Amino acid sequence: MQGLQIPTWLGVVLVLAAPLGAIVAGWLGHHTAAAAARRRDDKQWEREQSKEEHAWRRDAEQRLLESRSKVYGEALTSAHHWLDGMMAWSFFAFEKQGRAPAYQDVRTQLEARAREAFAAVELLGTPSISQLAQEALNRLLDLMERLDREESFPETRSEDPLQSKNAALSLVDLKQAMRADIGKLLRVDLD
Repeated sequence: MQGLQIPTWLGVVLVLAAPLGAIVAGWLGHHTAAAAARRRDDKQWEREQSKEEHAWRRDAEQRLLESRSKVYGEALTSAHHWLDGMMAWSFFAFEKQGRAPAYQDVRTQLEARAREAFAAVELLGTPSISQLAQEALNRLLDLMERLDREESFPETRSEDPLQSKNAALSLVDLKQAMRADIGKLLRVDLD
């Protein structure tokens, strides 16, 4: 029996093909693994970006909350000081003689502080808060104008406290709206 004879060229092809196949298989395996690693890294990078964006948004919301809280507090405080100053001055109208320049200086300072604070509310507040702030400021200005008119013309003095109540009530409405706005930022109900 004669053995099966394999042509020589086939042996050479097999000897050359085996390392070449190993090289091709290694190359394919490497590139497949690299592509999988790239996809995994891309997903991890997207997760990290999402976390960073979420943290940035949370920090921005916190800064907005702090800024609004500060501005709202300053606006209400300055408005109440201004209102209190106007009302105290009107109640002690009989003592105004000789102290009018001092009153004018104090009133001007209180008004300037209130206007600055309300301007900051216009900048940082929501549109509805800004509108309420403007209405409250207008009512305070109307009250101040009325008190000035009564000082100049005492015969026009009215005992009707409605205008001062309107100014005070507009500040109460503004305060409630500001609390609700801050509560939305905190995601809680402050009432």
